[in-house]
Amino acid sequence: MYCPNCANKIENEQKFCRQCGLKINAIVQIVSEQNPDNEIFVLQKRKEIFDKLGISSLIILASIGISFLFFKIVYYKMILLGENVLYWSGFLAFLLFGLLAVFFFNYPKFFMNEKLLELKEKLSESKDSEKVTIGADTRKLLDESSFEPIPSVTENSTELLHIEQKKRKFE
Repeated sequence: MYCPNCANKIENEQKFCRQCGLKINAIVQIVSEQNPDNEIFVLQKRKEIFDKLGISSLIILASIGISFLFFKIVYYKMILLGENVLYWSGFLAFLLFGLLAVFFFNYPKFFMNEKLLELKEKLSESKDSEKVTIGADTRKLLDESSFEPIPSVTENSTELLHIEQKKRKFE
């Protein structure tokens, strides 16, 4: 096998190219996903199915645990406070969540409209007078005289390299 980046010969057990450092495992996986053999395709599908079954099992496990906890709470409430407490608890939960739903749906209409109007007014004023700005003014160019690039580590280092000059004989 050869590296697709630098064409260096790679042995099968290598994880990285020794010439350019390319991660070979990732390339092999991408190529196998694009053109999988039948066995690899079947194994990938089986792995996906088992992953989905594992997630489903965890969700069911959590649901059962929460159900047991809820049952114990309701059971002890009924023992301590009587049978009517279950009805009134359900009724109060119904009212509470109904009021919360009304609040959450109407909050943006009542409280956020004023802030949006204020921001729109500021934007319209800034467009007209260009005096009020929100954040930094990005239309202004940087002062080019203050920019000084940092010299590179390799700058002027090629002068130290030894270069062999081959002489050709012309006949």
